Amino acid sequence: MMCTTEHDAIHDSGQPGTRVDVVDNWHKDWPKVLELIDRLGHRDALMLDEDGWVSARQSVLAVFEGDRVAGHLCFRIAPAKSTRTKMEAHVDCFGVADRANQREVAQHLQRAATELAKSLKLRKVHGLEKVS
Repeated sequence: MMCTTEHDAIHDSGQPGTRVDVVDNWHKDWPKVLELIDRLGHRDALMLDEDGWVSARQSVLAVFEGDRVAGHLCFRIAPAKSTRTKMEAHVDCFGVADRANQREVAQHLQRAATELAKSLKLRKVHGLEKVS
């Protein structure tokens, strides 16, 4: 289910209080998401400019359970190597705050990344099958 809210939620998890948002510098919870990315050692996977802005070619998704960041997934968009499609996506990083919820958080992120990729007219997100 694709939807847009004041939080830029892109995936309805079906669970009250749980959502997946596309996040960047403008998102109110960006500092929390960046803190998790840093804690998990994934900062180098982000394509940030000198001022800390996320590249337009990269999408950062975050699962929120209430106000808490439960996980993140980052993918970049690049020209396709195949002639059947012009652009494709590649997972840059994936992480969860609590390993006990890893499978559930991964499923939310996989579905949301697939929905976002479709909305961007991308056929596939390479590396998504490794998110678990």
